[in-house]
Amino acid sequence: MDRKVFQLHRNEEELNRIFIKIYGLEEELTPDVELKDVTILQPEKIITTEGGLEFKQAEVIKQFISWCVGCMFGRYSLDKPGLILANQGETLKDFLDRVPEPSFLPMKTISSPYSMMNTSPTTSLPDSKIY
Repeated sequence: MDRKVFQLHRNEEELNRIFIKIYGLEEELTPDVELKDVTILQPEKIITTEGGLEFKQAEVIKQFISWCVGCMFGRYSLDKPGLILANQGETLKDFLDRVPEPSFLPMKTISSPYSMMNTSPTTSLPDSKIY
């Protein structure tokens, strides 16, 4: 992972060089980007005193769980990169139109968290209070 982040850092600086040259900003800007300012992986990385990268395990796990839930609801797919379903009201059919033969089939659209529990906001769950 470190290698990819460092390559991204080099790419970001190269893009800066290109745009600075295109817009004639050589006198006002520098293409240099400090490693701490690389935009990807901001919350989960730590830059060591030696200039290496360490990752905050808890943050990476939270992001992985979020991605897994996204796969369960069809937002992401194991078979195709990027966002699959991004708009409210999209259905399993929309997912299958974009990923015709998924290795993992997401859940059907759920209208609310209460429908998952087969209850409603006004129905008390056993041994629970509604505040």
